[in-house]
Amino acid sequence: SQMRVELGRLHAELGATMIYVTHDQTEAMTMANRIVVLNAGRIEQVGSPLELYNRPSNRFVAGFLGSPRMNFIEARASAVTGRTVTLDVIGYGANLSLEIDPEAEIPDVGDMLTIGIRPEGFGTGDESDVSVIETKVVVIESLGRETLLYVDAGKLRAFDSESAEGYFAVHCSAQLAVGHGDSVRISLIPENLYLFDKNGVTLRSPHRARTAGA
Repeated sequence: SQMRVELGRLHAELGATMIYVTHDQTEAMTMANRIVVLNAGRIEQVGSPLELYNRPSNRFVAGFLGSPRMNFIEARASAVTGRTVTLDVIGYGANLSLEIDPEAEIPDVGDMLTIGIRPEGFGTGDESDVSVIETKVVVIESLGRETLLYVDAGKLRAFDSESAEGYFAVHCSAQLAVGHGDSVRISLIPENLYLFDKNGVTLRSPHRARTAGA
């Protein structure tokens, strides 16, 4: 943390271009004006930290930026109407309909897709217009001004995410009085969901969808 502050100060004072190579996404997000995300020597995306965080070009970038990383869920395209895809979410027990970005390629019915949701993107389970998911708390990380939960959602599992056990990372910007094994209600709010095709290319970014609809 001290080195990040010191390098940031030097960069501001010198006004010089600096190239900083790191595997730590926190360093990249906090220190960079522009980030180049590399994967096996190939450039995946270039942009400002918030551009890459809000509008990742693919699942690799989406999963790399963010701590804890994005939660990923398997789904199948059960219907396509215009640019709206109806998803059969594996283990969810309900369908979701998402509108994909204008420039994205429309998937075919039957395609396996991936839903992405950041830890801060879950609803509290009090919303009346979305299905509620009953979960049990597995791990609590109380950080004072915020709380991070890892929850077990039963048949609904996360993959390629922060937990190898299929648990979901849920971020709450408040102190929570919960313990191990307690029941917690969360919900998948469509407005906060990303969607990726079978090759990992981004089909929908919630930030872009909100901007387009504004």
